[in-house]
Amino acid sequence: MMGSRVDVTYRWIVVVLDILYIFQMFGQKKTGQFPSKRFDDTRIYIIVHLISGIILIYSGVSFQFVDVFSKPLQEGHPFYFVIAASGLIHSITVTIIPPKV
Repeated sequence: MMGSRVDVTYRWIVVVLDILYIFQMFGQKKTGQFPSKRFDDTRIYIIVHLISGIILIYSGVSFQFVDVFSKPLQEGHPFYFVIAASGLIHSITVTIIPPKV
């Protein structure tokens, strides 16, 4: 079953905003405004946060495709551990970064 019209519209809006944000970052990099110097001491946490978030989001999308287009994954499949580990790392970095910002 496909998502509702609102779901599809929301996903496209998020994709377009993400792409616009990437172009904004490249524009700021040309003018020397990106990356900001104030995050130099927390840059590694931010990078780990971004990577774990990307893994979390795209593994969730992949998980959805697997469930829709083939049989559901069995309990204890390594894919579940990837999602759990990236979610845990992402949550930990969420608590580490804000006090330093």
